[in-house]
Amino acid sequence: MVGASVRRPRAVGPSADPETEFLRLACLVYGRPVSAEAATRLLAARPEIAGASVWTRAAVGDAAGIARVIAVDPAAARACGGPFGWEPLVYPALSRVAQVDAVGVARVLLAAGADANDGRVLHNRGVGGDDIGYLEVLLGFGLGRGDGGPWKARLGRVQDSPARMLANAVLAAASRAGGGGGGSPGERVGSADV
Repeated sequence: MVGASVRRPRAVGPSADPETEFLRLACLVYGRPVSAEAATRLLAARPEIAGASVWTRAAVGDAAGIARVIAVDPAAARACGGPFGWEPLVYPALSRVAQVDAVGVARVLLAAGADANDGRVLHNRGVGGDDIGYLEVLLGFGLGRGDGGPWKARLGRVQDSPARMLANAVLAAASRAGGGGGGSPGERVGSADV
C-alpha cells in the first residue's frame, strides 16, 4: 500500500484490495468521475476499512484514530501511501465521503509534522467557503510561508509558491462569501501580484 506519489492519479485502476479500492473511489481525481457513493457502499459493507491505515482514517476523518497511530509511529504523519502514494494530509482534502472530523485530522497531522504548504491540501478544502476551519488550521501551521517544499522542488515554476497559494485561497474564499475579492471566483493571482 505504501509507494511513491503517483504522477497520474487518474491512471490508478480498480483494485481487489478493499482498502485500496475504497481510497481510489473516495478521492477526487481530476479527469475521473467521483465515486463517493460507491466508496460509501464499500465502507458500509466493510466497516473495518475505515481503520485499516492512517490514509483510510484520514479519508473518513478519524482524528482520534490518527492520533493513536501517530503515538505509536510518529513517521506515519508524513508517510506516503494509499493507491496514489499521498501523505495522509492530502486524503481529507480530496476525500468525498462523509468525514467525522476533517479539521481535527488536519490539526493532528500538522502537529505531528505534516506540511501545510503541500500544494494538494489547499485546492479542495477551505477555499470554497464551506470549510473555513480547515483553512484556519493550515494558516496556524504555516500556510503561505516557506519555500514550497518538495512539490516546488519537483515541479519548479509550475508549482505556485506558498504565498501565491494563500493569496489565491483568500481571493476564492472572499469571492464565494460575497466579499468580491477583487475578481471573479476563478481568477488567480499572477506572479507579479504576489
